[in-house]
Order: sequence, then C-alpha cells, then structure tokens
Amino acid sequence: MWCQSTEPPYTEPHVQWYYPKDTWFTGFVLGEQMPGESLETTYERIKNEARVEAASSVKTSIQKDMLSSNSSEMVQTGTIFDERVTEVFHSKTHISVDLQIPGLKVDVWQDPKTKEIGAFAFVQRREVERKTEKQITALLSKLEMILQNTEQLIASGQKMEARKTAEKALPMFAEIEQHQKLLLSISDDMEALQLGETQTLRSQFIEQLAALKNGIYICLRCNANLPDGSRYTALKGEITGALSPMGCSFTDNEDEADWFVTVDATSREYNASQSGEYTSYVVYVETDISVRKVTTGQTVYEDRLSEKGCHTHNYEQAARDGYKKISPKISTVIKQQIQK
Repeated sequence: MWCQSTEPPYTEPHVQWYYPKDTWFTGFVLGEQMPGESLETTYERIKNEARVEAASSVKTSIQKDMLSSNSSEMVQTGTIFDERVTEVFHSKTHISVDLQIPGLKVDVWQDPKTKEIGAFAFVQRREVERKTEKQITALLSKLEMILQNTEQLIASGQKMEARKTAEKALPMFAEIEQHQKLLLSISDDMEALQLGETQTLRSQFIEQLAALKNGIYICLRCNANLPDGSRYTALKGEITGALSPMGCSFTDNEDEADWFVTVDATSREYNASQSGEYTSYVVYVETDISVRKVTTGQTVYEDRLSEKGCHTHNYEQAARDGYKKISPKISTVIKQQIQK
C-alpha cells in the first residue's frame, strides 16, 4: 500500500515508540526517484530496501551453525554416501540480509511537497516465530509423506522412481535448516526447532537412498552368436556396463530381481562384394528383446532390433561390428523401460 500525505506516516521517533525492538522487527528507509526510473519501480526498490533493513534488525548476518550432536552425526553419515547427496547435506545455509521474513508487511508513501519516498517494513517478533515454526512443521510433514511414498514405490518395484523422488526431497532439508537458524536467532525455544525430528528423517532418507543407490536389480539373460555358431559373450558386458551408472545391479537369480530381461541375438551372413583388392563382408545382427517386471509379471516391452555390420576382413569381424552398433540401442531400450 502507499499514500500521499502532508506528514509522513512514520518517523524515527514514531517507529521507536510504537514499534519497540523487543517486540517488533522493522525497517525504515527514505529515498528518491532516480532519473529515468518509473514511480512504480522506485516504490519496489525502496520497499525492498526496507525489507533488507528489517532483515538486518533480525541480525545483520545469521551465520550460526547449529552445533548439535544431531546435525554433526548427520554430516558424518552423509560423507560416506553419494557425493551429490553429501553436497546437499554439507551446504552451509547462511541467512543474509536478503532473507524472506515470514509475515513481513511493507508500507510505502511519498511526501507530496518534497517528493521524498519512504518505506516502512514491520512484523511482530512473535508472528515471525509462529510462522517459522509452522514452516518447519509443514516441511517435516511433507518429507514424511515423501518417505512413505518412496517406500510404496520400492514395494511395488519402482525403485528408479523411488530414488528420483527421494533425491528431489533433499533440498528441503537445507530449507528446514534455514528456518531453524532464523528461529534460533530470535527464540530460546529449542523444542520449536524440532532438531530430533529433523535428524530422524535425515537418517531415514540417507539409509533409503544408500539402499537405492545400487538397488535396481536386473536378471539379464543374454545369448548372442556369431555366424560360425560360436558365442559373442561381449554383448552382455556392454549392456551391463551401460546400465550400471544408472544404479543397476545384476543377479542371476530371477526371484531376487526387479526386472527380468532377455536378449537373444543372432548374426547371419548377407553378402560379400569385391571392390578392387578389397572384399566387403556384410552381416545382419537381429536381436529379440523382452523386458518383464518381476513384481507384477507384466512384460512391458517385446520387440526385435536389427543392425548391419560391415568389415573388410571376414564375416566374423562384420558381425562384431554389427554387435557394437546394436549394443547401445539395446541398452537404451532397457533404460527407457525401467525408468518409466
């Protein structure tokens, strides 16, 4: 809101009298319209300066690391886990003067005589405490719901989706820490920080993500033959090598697997063409792929892929070339199915 008046609605004595520092956080700023700046832009700029001033009244820079055994234990546990997760848990969430104070209101006005513009930001200390407590509670409740959701996804065999869901929740811990630091700077109520509840959830998420890091188990049955009837064993290794970075582990026991994948590949001689001193050998590699979800027994994918291999030495080398070309395609199909 803004107003024009003969007398400004707020003055320094007015602020000190009606908004004492022990019960209010305030920011009081006077400014002028800059050349080429619209009045609306000026209002917003000065209002933001008042917000910064109010944040300064909370504390110029809140950089208290919460020295609790809970947070220390959490950090130590995080360091043995995934780098990206550890990075989130190690982040120092310092609150500076541009922090968002919950419940903060800002009035702005212009003196019709001097054209001076003023802004006054204010909020009751108790309101900040109350709303910050609610924000912490709301975030913890949301994290509990996400944890339950990921457990249900794991139970239904959707481990990849469970991992993605859990990882997306991690920044919420940094957000909670920010609110806790704000509350710690203005209140002595340690229970309101809910450090114990936060630590419990942190530990549960860390344990869950650690289990999910390599928690997608695939039973891969792969048969691949060269034109002379011998086996091409490298295909299975190429597929597992492409899937491992996704957090997949492999088992020969179908009952232990989340996914059962069969790859049956054959290569057949197509032709050999002479060109000068060189002979070009051409082989077609054909691969039948089946992807089945073990928990439901549903076959989610079944199709055939083919690829042409060429070489100037012989049909065997041409077949190997065909397998090298088709291997990434097979891996992509499997990735797409287990990520759905």
